Amino acid sequence: MSYEIKYDGFAEFPSFQYVGVQISNAQNEHYIPQKGKIDTGAYMTVIPEYMVKLLNLKSPTIEEAGGFDSDVREHDAYFVNVKIDDLVYPYVKVITQSDKRRQNVLVGRNLLNLWHMKLNGETHKGEFTSFSQNPIDAT
Repeated sequence: MSYEIKYDGFAEFPSFQYVGVQISNAQNEHYIPQKGKIDTGAYMTVIPEYMVKLLNLKSPTIEEAGGFDSDVREHDAYFVNVKIDDLVYPYVKVITQSDKRRQNVLVGRNLLNLWHMKLNGETHKGEFTSFSQNPIDAT
């Protein structure tokens, strides 16, 4: 199934693509809507810290990660369900970033690698086709 993405090229410069995502605790179906910023440079998906408490997430593991401007360090990792339109990606591993730094979800390659994607910067539109809903296929 193909999906169209329309993104706001004036929200940031350079423009970034946002998709509507919903995040839930992997143990239930209580979804919280968020903006998801597509980031092909992020190897995994990142959620804002406040969502840990909001979704009552427990960290079963640690993940090493670093941003473009920071050293690699250990982060608590969580498992969540990610919903985009009618696609549900179950048990996706995510890390958090400070609320001061991140107010939205950063959609990383652990989800992007499940899509065939085409972005058109001139029209600020894109489309993606999901070829899998299994996060294991993204590796």
